[in-house]
Amino acid sequence: MEIKLLEEFADICDQRGLRYYLAYGTLIGAARHEGFVPWDDDVDVMMPREDFERLRAEFDAWRLRPTSQFVHCRDGRSRFPFGRIIDTRTLVDENYCEGGEELGAWIDVFPLDDMPRHASGLFRRVAYWNAARMLAVSDAQKGASAVSRIAKRVLVPLYRRKGSVHYAQKMDEAVLRWRDADSSCYAEILGVTERKKALPKEWFEPAMLPFELRDYCVPSNYDAVLTSCYGDWRELPPEDKRIPHPMKIYLKDDASLD
Repeated sequence: MEIKLLEEFADICDQRGLRYYLAYGTLIGAARHEGFVPWDDDVDVMMPREDFERLRAEFDAWRLRPTSQFVHCRDGRSRFPFGRIIDTRTLVDENYCEGGEELGAWIDVFPLDDMPRHASGLFRRVAYWNAARMLAVSDAQKGASAVSRIAKRVLVPLYRRKGSVHYAQKMDEAVLRWRDADSSCYAEILGVTERKKALPKEWFEPAMLPFELRDYCVPSNYDAVLTSCYGDWRELPPEDKRIPHPMKIYLKDDASLD
């Protein structure tokens, strides 16, 4: 299902002249395995902000399958400050979350913004709102230690009052309002690794790598991008770190796979 979503996304980008790149674990999978990392179970892509906004605004008109939908915190349907393309025939049950949306199998679409200058305050606010966003959907009864479980019992009800979507919207708004930026570098401010690291745009000249029997666009200097995010990404992690996402995905009762 995720491969079908990725194929549809790439076809739309190709048809509409949008730039995109495989990202994070999906990029590692393409570079190291020519497909999914064996223990990974989602798809990540990145887009320059202007292309991301075009896709977000026009997806309903451009989509190639009626079961695909683009969701974002601005439409009130996603607790994430980045985009997701979901399959509406499915529902997701995440083991450690409650009080969040149950949207469906997905691919994540991350915007690449110009690198903010003099932005320590912005990064602090984004980090705080991201922590608040995650607490707002955390299961207060579960934690890695007794201390974390006690802390979550206090904090989770406080942050759940406004809800995770609220904090995702705060992150999104703060990044969009920032004007002082270095246009020679990207930053993955709303991404999942090093938000403060500058990624030179010269790394992002388009190249192609195979992923699950199809070629997709990747940064030409994907080694530098991945090293910036992960260090020695070519080295396999220890077996106890090869962990899939703690979730189950269900097909809706009235749905069928085509």
